Amino acid sequence: MSSPVRLAIGLSVLAVLAWGILQFGAQLYPVVSAAPLAVSDTGALHLSALALLLVQMAVILAVSRVTGIAFRRIGQPLVVAEIVAGILLGPSGLGAIAPDVLLAVFPPEGMDALSAVSQLGLVLFMFVVGLEFDFELVKARGSLALVISQFGMVVPFLLGGLLAIGLYPVFADPGVPFIAFGMFLGASMSVTAFPVLARILSERGLMRTPIGALTLTCAAVGDVTAWCLLAVTIAIVRAGSLGMGLVTTTLALGFVAVMVGALRPLLARVAARYGTVEDIGQTAVAAIFLALLVCASVAEAIGIHALFGAFLFGVVVPRQGQVVRGLVERVEDVVVVLFLPLFFAFTGLRTEIGLLSGPGLWGWCAVVVLVATVGKLAGTAIPARLGGLSWRESATVGVLMNTRGLMELVILNIGRDLGVLSPTLFTILVIMAVATTVVTSPIIGWLQPPERVLAQTAEASPQSNAVLACVAHPESAVGLGRITAALCRGPGARGWALRLIPMNDQATMFPEGVMAGPDTPLESAADLLAEEARRLGATVEAFGFPSSAPARDIVAVASLKEADIVVLGLHRPLMGTAWLGGPLLEITQRARQTVCMFHDAGFVRPGRVLLLSGGDHAEAARRVAERLARDPQVHLTLFAQGPGEAAIPALLAAAGGYDLVIASVGPEWGLAMNSFDVRAHPLVTELSCSLLAVHGASAA
Repeated sequence: MSSPVRLAIGLSVLAVLAWGILQFGAQLYPVVSAAPLAVSDTGALHLSALALLLVQMAVILAVSRVTGIAFRRIGQPLVVAEIVAGILLGPSGLGAIAPDVLLAVFPPEGMDALSAVSQLGLVLFMFVVGLEFDFELVKARGSLALVISQFGMVVPFLLGGLLAIGLYPVFADPGVPFIAFGMFLGASMSVTAFPVLARILSERGLMRTPIGALTLTCAAVGDVTAWCLLAVTIAIVRAGSLGMGLVTTTLALGFVAVMVGALRPLLARVAARYGTVEDIGQTAVAAIFLALLVCASVAEAIGIHALFGAFLFGVVVPRQGQVVRGLVERVEDVVVVLFLPLFFAFTGLRTEIGLLSGPGLWGWCAVVVLVATVGKLAGTAIPARLGGLSWRESATVGVLMNTRGLMELVILNIGRDLGVLSPTLFTILVIMAVATTVVTSPIIGWLQPPERVLAQTAEASPQSNAVLACVAHPESAVGLGRITAALCRGPGARGWALRLIPMNDQATMFPEGVMAGPDTPLESAADLLAEEARRLGATVEAFGFPSSAPARDIVAVASLKEADIVVLGLHRPLMGTAWLGGPLLEITQRARQTVCMFHDAGFVRPGRVLLLSGGDHAEAARRVAERLARDPQVHLTLFAQGPGEAAIPALLAAAGGYDLVIASVGPEWGLAMNSFDVRAHPLVTELSCSLLAVHGASAA
């Protein structure tokens, strides 16, 4: 099923579920409201300000997490789910189905505290984004990224300014200057959501490809330009006149000069005292946050918004090995999991889709989405094509740069707070942000299918005697390295150690396992495997990349490397007894290579090997055993009895003198592959030596 069809079906199912949940809440509300002290005369929950805030935070966190899980199933980033969750909790969702419930949980008089907390979280988030801004990434990509990023800002900004001519008479509130209206509209058209883009690149495996690195650099440069442009826009709006705006802009430039020219060298000298993240005590962390709050306050006092000060302070903090990563880890989880959903929910509470009444307003909404999309695509894809990229690569850059999400909402909320954007236009622009972000993943899946991405990530090297070993846990790396070395026998034998980094819900610039830097343990488990295999004389290289579909990517990499054997580790399942289930089952069903699943029971070397006969994959098991026997120090023995339940006790008794047992996967030796199994696998749980369960190549 194609990505667009899957997306359409998924969104339809989610819409039905959301409607059902809201209807349930509407039916439940009369019962709850009948309880004493449940609500006040105004309809709000009869709670203190703190208790009401805690209830609001709990509701937002629960809804955003549930929505996030659902949206991940249809390939959408977490930020899209949280925006939709906010809209569902607002007047467009809950307010339309059960307005009394909305008024009880989110009364107008109880929104100030929620707004303040969400803004604080946003300040912390922008600090994290600034911390993870990589100047080396920008320097390494040269002039092409600079050209693409700047055209990607200028073209949509100009188109937004032209569109403002038509929108201003319809949507601008009285007293809003056209220049402020036009600049905010242009800024909203030109921004790219850097964190969301990084997330999509990671999930699609594009982060380490040339096109992914180029796009990320373009977004990084454009992000800085967008914040500078926004700072100037805010300065002009708050100053009230162009002259005062120039004064504010001058003060802002002075602020930037002090931050870069004075504070950055000072922080570099302080950072030199700290070698690792463990050296940073609570006093140092307190000093960092104090400086952050001061910088944000100065930026707010100047008139360019506290968010710009937080971002700039994060940028000037020196990169001192793992220290920056440690700072990010101390802040990130709380900010991403708790505070960002509050900001999205607050945005959703201000979004009233019901304001778009009639075909005329929906027509304007379609025009806004079209202009925003065309501006980004034309402003980035055409310069990329002129810079030497193919049309497919240029289109990929354009679609990725059209991602908006979080940064767009930041701009829109600032414009709403300043009174530049009316409620109706605010709603239209929120819809535009969601629409342009939602379509990115399925279109990229079509432009850059997984096979094409993996061909760029893992260069294929023709080998007739190659092994791909996949390691998930560092503690199993040594054993897998030893069995991989034993299988890398014969002329031209070569191996690869692959570590797939599972995706998490982080929404920052570099999700787990992606952050650049020499100290990043991106492939640590794979390195351990490769190092052990090389110690035993095998030629094994380590590599890794983030993956949202491990089974699919392992099979694709095995084909690209032209490996004839895939080695996987056998680990105890979290639930049930299906050792040979889950991803292992999916890999064996997909792979066109022999799959060897290894259970390590203290394996050192295959000195004495016992081969079990019989089973659907007996021929594949025999070939693996013969491959091990190429080593003259390996003594291969065929077990005397054929397969069957009666032979298993005798095998368990005879295996004590062996280093490794090789068996065919299947019910014959109690090694059936199932997603869930209540039967024991005695060869896995009771065998005194290590086990290599072999599954022959699939015909799929």
